[in-house]
Amino acid sequence: MVSGQQLLRALIKLCKSEQIVLANTKDAVIPKEECGSGTTPLILTCRDGYTDMILWLLNNEVDVDYYKDDRVTALNMACCKGYSAIVSMLLEKNSNVDICEKNGCSPLLMASQKGYTYIVRLLLKKNPNVDLCNNNGNSPLCYWQVRMDILIYNQGVTALSFACEGGYLDIVNMLLEKNPNIDLCDTNGSSPMFKASINGHTDIVRMLLQRNPCVDLCDLNGLSPLLAASMKGHIDIVRLLLQKNHKVDVCCIHGFSPLLVATMGGHTNIVSCLLVHHANINLTKEDGTTPLFYACELGHSDIVLLLLGKGADTGICRLDGKFPLNIAIDNGHRSVINMMKNHILVHALLVLIGYI
Repeated sequence: MVSGQQLLRALIKLCKSEQIVLANTKDAVIPKEECGSGTTPLILTCRDGYTDMILWLLNNEVDVDYYKDDRVTALNMACCKGYSAIVSMLLEKNSNVDICEKNGCSPLLMASQKGYTYIVRLLLKKNPNVDLCNNNGNSPLCYWQVRMDILIYNQGVTALSFACEGGYLDIVNMLLEKNPNIDLCDTNGSSPMFKASINGHTDIVRMLLQRNPCVDLCDLNGLSPLLAASMKGHIDIVRLLLQKNHKVDVCCIHGFSPLLVATMGGHTNIVSCLLVHHANINLTKEDGTTPLFYACELGHSDIVLLLLGKGADTGICRLDGKFPLNIAIDNGHRSVINMMKNHILVHALLVLIGYI
């Protein structure tokens, strides 16, 4: 079998015109049935990381911006694989950083998604065209919009959104320096703040908050960053969002509030934090369920105590005719049952003597 170095030495011995022809062949190295139509030696070597061979190709008038039928370029391939040295070599040859694959994925979006910080830095130095149109000739108003600051692909996901979701702090910082639209949502309605909040990336949330985003943006299901953080138990993020006056009672389309999901998850510290910020303790879902119902059902005695201490109404009846105490009894949570009975008894006595 011929090694890469042996092949390279043989190629160098050819006359210059022959080298140029070979460097620019298509579908000659690997059949198009295996790798797609329009594959060039440069795209293949960028996929496999053969730096010496790439250097030979670049010295033989190869078209660095040529793309396959699926619009994959050598730069797309190198960014996907994380080969920073190869990316640098291609950029030195002025490879076009705005060419997107057929699915709308740009080199920057690919590098941001995978967390390749150094590659992102290299790409950002090239200042791409912020008004680039897609391959159908549509303007940035289209859903395949491609701009330097947001770099959307066919799901509406941006480079910033990918970086926030993955927790790539350095990449988020670099992208923010380009002043992107930090409130831009994907087709699911998820903003970068939402992605960072639900995944527990506290430092990124803090960084985004310095740019004054809309912290109350909800996804298509009505999930806000606060609701997502409360559901996942990310107390530090909950505190940060509440400091920015996040609406504490924003509910999703199914009627779940931050307090309710924190109660369901047993996140006592978050329940306490939300109550300090005056969350509506008796806010009900469509079926009449309040946070106290869930605390009784799941046996979260610490949360039951917190809710009762803040005035949770034990007399609210669900649509099925049951009260919180009934739910505690149904689920056999003895400590919660005793707590509820004592509270109800004390409350009744206080009413009887006219204290409340």
